[in-house]
Amino acid sequence: MPRPASPKPAAVWRRHVDCQATGDLTIAAYCRKTKLNLGTFRWWRSRLNRRSPAGNTPGFVMMPHVSGTATALNGVTILLPGNVRLIAYPQTERQLLADAVRLLRPTP
Repeated sequence: MPRPASPKPAAVWRRHVDCQATGDLTIAAYCRKTKLNLGTFRWWRSRLNRRSPAGNTPGFVMMPHVSGTATALNGVTILLPGNVRLIAYPQTERQLLADAVRLLRPTP
């Protein structure tokens, strides 16, 4: 039986994978910029996606609502890989938004 990955390296790689996924850089460009090995990055990305299926990962954080701000009128824009943008307005149902993000998330 394989030994579970140490939480510390997994947490570090999770941050890298999430940062690349929400940014504008390709995986190769992100690895060049951060001086990470491309093969290692892809291995960790695959491993983390296997260990944390999209439906089980905590993907949302409650944010305070401040009335009278531009955000309250214009919604919050969520940028996903592939230049996909979701705009969530105050009346958007949380589960609907979670389902949309999960469906639009790229598969490894």
